[in-house]
Amino acid sequence: MKYTLLALTVLILFSCVGRNMPQKDTEFYDVSGKVNHLTIYHYNALEKNGEIVKGEPNRLGDEDQTLTFNKHGYVTQAYFYREADSLDAKLLRDHDENFRCLGEVGYNANGEQVFEWVWLYDDKGNNTERIHIQEDGFLFMSWYLYYNENNELISRIIYNSPDSDDFDSLHWVLDDNNRQLEEWYYGNWGLEGYSKMEYIGETELISTIYRYDLYEELSDFFILTYNDHDLLSEVKQFDTDSLEQLILNFEYEYDKRGNWIKKIRFHDGTPINYDIRKIIYY
Repeated sequence: MKYTLLALTVLILFSCVGRNMPQKDTEFYDVSGKVNHLTIYHYNALEKNGEIVKGEPNRLGDEDQTLTFNKHGYVTQAYFYREADSLDAKLLRDHDENFRCLGEVGYNANGEQVFEWVWLYDDKGNNTERIHIQEDGFLFMSWYLYYNENNELISRIIYNSPDSDDFDSLHWVLDDNNRQLEEWYYGNWGLEGYSKMEYIGETELISTIYRYDLYEELSDFFILTYNDHDLLSEVKQFDTDSLEQLILNFEYEYDKRGNWIKKIRFHDGTPINYDIRKIIYY
């Protein structure tokens, strides 16, 4: 939720893609306490008799998934379901004694291994490389990660195939509190654009995101609002003339431990998505 616009509205598998990783997977999924299993169901939202209820399963977005956490807050298994609770894919993740991710292995619905990720570290414990290997042993993708003198991640480059110039790169500018102020993204042809962030006081909550194009001209910006649980409650998009383009709103229900178990997303006032989470604790 804190580092990319995509993460504002889309649940990304594990916490492999954010700037401040590794972090506990419980933090990434906005759950607290000794969580053992987390299952997420995605439905379309419907208005019926003046109420908003869940409709048919939403098969166009994220897959339903069940995550297993160890007692230290890290995901060890993930199961994905597409049609009628039918298993679509499975991921297994391994950690060392310091809870650093060593890698993960992906399987299809038939239990056949289809890929593997291997994570490598330097002598400071920083994850410096991630290697994606297909089931035939072919090196498919490589990530290279770079850190500043404070061991904060400031850049990553992804090569999409071996011995290829096909890549994309992100570079982050941080403030004195190691919060992301800017994110610059590059491709084969150079700069593709960048974003700037503003925060609410000294918190980690982003208040505004400004997006710029490859010519470094403002494209649009977003105003973010949060509820009492520090969860996103509203996103407003504006164009360069400050004219409102889009409003997303989020409503939640919580369990007795304060974790959300229902989330409804509204698009310009119309309910669109209805997500349900079932949480089992240790």
